[in-house]
Amino acid sequence: MDKFIRISAWMNILGAVLLVFSWISLGVLNYASIVNGQFGEIFIGSPNIAALILLFASMLLLSAGLFGLFIFMNDFRIYAITGFFCFFVGLIWFTSIQYFETFILPYLASHDPNSFDIIMKGKDILSFTGFVGSAVPWTAGIILFGIALLKCKTFSSTVSIVWIIGGALQLFGALPIRTIGLLLTSFSIVYFGLKMRKQA
Repeated sequence: MDKFIRISAWMNILGAVLLVFSWISLGVLNYASIVNGQFGEIFIGSPNIAALILLFASMLLLSAGLFGLFIFMNDFRIYAITGFFCFFVGLIWFTSIQYFETFILPYLASHDPNSFDIIMKGKDILSFTGFVGSAVPWTAGIILFGIALLKCKTFSSTVSIVWIIGGALQLFGALPIRTIGLLLTSFSIVYFGLKMRKQA
């Protein structure tokens, strides 16, 4: 079990670092397009594809690593299980979306740069629901799981609160605020990973 926790710890650390690096890279590479609302440009070009692959890899690492975090908490009361389940559903949902954005949407965008806009403006209701709906279990799970982290007292209460705030900002904020939320959540995950590695 200790070996599993240590591996999970490294997955969390690496996943969080890759998440921040790839997210910021996409922002820097596509700053002008994002400012002008041309989000479809994010999915065109080799540098963007490379950043998207790293983003997808980060989600895979976190999907496995955060399961180890739940085991490490050693708190299986109903609120902890419910919180982790919601969060994990949101994480898998986001990972599925990232797969689509990494391996399918670039092909569509190469033929029609407006493909992403068609989805996000609600012209394709099913796809729009899939993209936007993922934020609900993700954010609800982060908040509920954050409460479980506070109650189990395995980790710093301050960092657990930072985790909760980061999750809330990702749902309720505009893109710059969501980015701050992602940075706060990623910082928390790195802290959790280091703590797991130290105590395993």
